[in-house]
Amino acid sequence: MQNEENKNMNELDDLLRKSSLSDEKLFKENAPLLERSVFNEEHNSIPFYQKGEKIVKKLEKEFSQPNKDFNHKKWWLIAATIVILAGLSFILSKIINNEPVYKEIATTTVTKSKVTLPDNTTVWLNKNSKLTFNQKFPKREVTLIGEAFFDVTKNPDSPFIINSGNAEIKVLGTSFNVKQTPEETEVTVVTGKVILAQKEKENQKTKLLKAGYKGVFQEQSNKIKSEPNTNKNFLAWKTNTLIFERTPFRDVIKAISEFYGKEIILNDQGVGNCTINSTYKDQSFEEVLNEFKLILNIEYNYQGNTVIITGEPC
Repeated sequence: MQNEENKNMNELDDLLRKSSLSDEKLFKENAPLLERSVFNEEHNSIPFYQKGEKIVKKLEKEFSQPNKDFNHKKWWLIAATIVILAGLSFILSKIINNEPVYKEIATTTVTKSKVTLPDNTTVWLNKNSKLTFNQKFPKREVTLIGEAFFDVTKNPDSPFIINSGNAEIKVLGTSFNVKQTPEETEVTVVTGKVILAQKEKENQKTKLLKAGYKGVFQEQSNKIKSEPNTNKNFLAWKTNTLIFERTPFRDVIKAISEFYGKEIILNDQGVGNCTINSTYKDQSFEEVLNEFKLILNIEYNYQGNTVIITGEPC
């Protein structure tokens, strides 16, 4: 074993004297020699890039022996450094050249986020949502889980693509809202035009949506339907504003339940036919409930985290 180690060290000395540390090809070709100079055979099963710690321990052992001459130690150090750097080079090369690096932006149950993408497209993320994209942004493509509003920078030569469940949304430059759930993807267009399609290219179904329209892609059936948007509050999560114009109270309850993330039960359906004309901006849940109490003479109470509303028909 000692003779074999001495042989390896002599070969290593000769290699290092003849070469430059920047000669990547040379050191890749001689990686086995470098490893044999630092490890004995029992370590050969260890992955190349995981041997840094063992190298350090080996060096400490070698350096602690007083009969080792300086040059010998120097070559040990250089060899170990090369092994470590070669391993790091392998990992970095894999990341940089072969595997895209994705950036993920996620919000929580209480946070929202505004994101500017590399092409200057602006995205507003609602709560409980996630946006993923290639950091290099080689093409304008993102993946969305949850809800977001997009203001897409116009580029006729490069469509902007959003992957949402089994749906694909393609635009050139426009603004629109996307709401994705496990059951469906809903796209509501504010300006410009949007193509809503299924990802599967064979027998692909598509819909062209204009401003003022919304399209819904159903995950289970792969069907797409479109219709004029009548929901004035589809962007309430972004504007912090709820608008009701002669809106039946039962629909108002649905809207505020979603907006504030509260479970609300309307005990008396008669009061659900009453209508509300009001706008609420930057108001707390309690403030809105108290206004309903004044307008409709309702009562509300909490049962755990659920709000129970009672009242008389109008």
